[in-house]
Amino acid sequence: MRVEVSAWKPAEDGRGRILRLVETRGARGDVQVFWNVDARKVTPVDLLERPLAREGLAHAAGSATLLRMKPFEIVTLRVE
Repeated sequence: MRVEVSAWKPAEDGRGRILRLVETRGARGDVQVFWNVDARKVTPVDLLERPLAREGLAHAAGSATLLRMKPFEIVTLRVE
């Protein structure tokens, strides 16, 4: 499994930042993101930055987010 960051940018509406991750090897597995920014709330969003309900996402405020990714999946998170 290999996950690459394809975007780390301000959110279009100015509320927080957007992190976009892409699985590039066609594998599935768990990914843990450690934050060095204040990440009180992490919300899965679609490519237009609208909130999504997503299974397999666990966030511990301020420290790390654990998510399960599928082969070639693109995951977009809003970090506030």
